[in-house]
Amino acid sequence: MDPLAEHWDGVSWQEQLTPVLPGSGGFDSALAGVSCVSTSACRAVGSDNNSLTLAEAWDGSAWGLQTTPNPVGGSRAQLTGVSCRSAAVCTAVGLANFFGGSRALAETTG
Repeated sequence: MDPLAEHWDGVSWQEQLTPVLPGSGGFDSALAGVSCVSTSACRAVGSDNNSLTLAEAWDGSAWGLQTTPNPVGGSRAQLTGVSCRSAAVCTAVGLANFFGGSRALAETTG
């Protein structure tokens, strides 16, 4: 299943198409957090079925994949929240598993 995104138009929710990471097939991909600074500038974050971080950007007409780093030596990385102060500057947070437990993960743009 592709990650799900929906838009509220003031009357009803409308599903929006979202891309998936190459090779993931979309299975078990999920978006967990979103931040919008305008109707044409949103970022959504989550993870895919290969336990890689996932980020997408909304430009007012379509969602597009964003490149995100994944921690070296970590597994099951996921981004669970994002906050943007402008269309180009966002910080996402989440976690990744390492030997000995989970560690906080933070990534930023801009």
